[in-house]
Amino acid sequence: MISHGVGPILGALRGAPITPAQIVADTNNYAPTGLSATGLVRLDTDALRTITGLSATGVVDGQAIAIANVGAFPIRLADESASSTAANRFTCPGDRGYVIPADDGVRLIYDTTSTRWRLTARQRASTTFVMYAAGTATWTNMPAAATEWFGVTTRRCEGDLLSADQFRLTLEISVAGAAGALIAPQYSVNAGATWLYLDGTADGAVGAAGGQVVLTSTGRITSAWATLDGPSRAVAILRLKGSGGDGVADPGFFRGTIEVR
Repeated sequence: MISHGVGPILGALRGAPITPAQIVADTNNYAPTGLSATGLVRLDTDALRTITGLSATGVVDGQAIAIANVGAFPIRLADESASSTAANRFTCPGDRGYVIPADDGVRLIYDTTSTRWRLTARQRASTTFVMYAAGTATWTNMPAAATEWFGVTTRRCEGDLLSADQFRLTLEISVAGAAGALIAPQYSVNAGATWLYLDGTADGAVGAAGGQVVLTSTGRITSAWATLDGPSRAVAILRLKGSGGDGVADPGFFRGTIEVR
């Protein structure tokens, strides 16, 4: 057994490195020439791209392959994606996709019992961005129309999402809002010229946007984890947006945070 500091490696690396053509789209069942005979795949992309599976044709049980990101953009390995054939899928730690930053890498082991590529890297720790934490604040007459949190632009922050795959929102609510009131996080990668919700939902009413919190209860409310939109994996401006108020109720907040992992 070989150890490389990120857990046990159950197979030896093989063959000479390969450098396939640049990946220019999200890719299923990725099968570059020479894959089964190499120990190192040097990958380059034209933007953040997702690989949902890696061909297992010709691969033996316990075979190890390292992926090096030699390009300028992150590469995401999707966890258990149905877009690739079952035998080509990745099983990632924590049941979430794994993002390989530029000039970084990851090692995979093929497990023929479960017919999956298994990542040996540990998931990175989560990062929390504090949107507000200065005592009780009231959103007076929260409107029905989609509006930035508190109706101001001063509660934004910059966040490095390059290595993140998922996000969730936590609000500490001191006073509940109207029955249909919702808040969800958004991002901008062009200095606030345009905005999307962090899961890629178009700007507008919160609706079904991921990472949303309903304001009908008080206390510490945390959304479910949701998958980040591809273009959001950058250094982005973050903000919260709400909709569904009744123009009368005044929800109050102690704190608001966006956590990414």
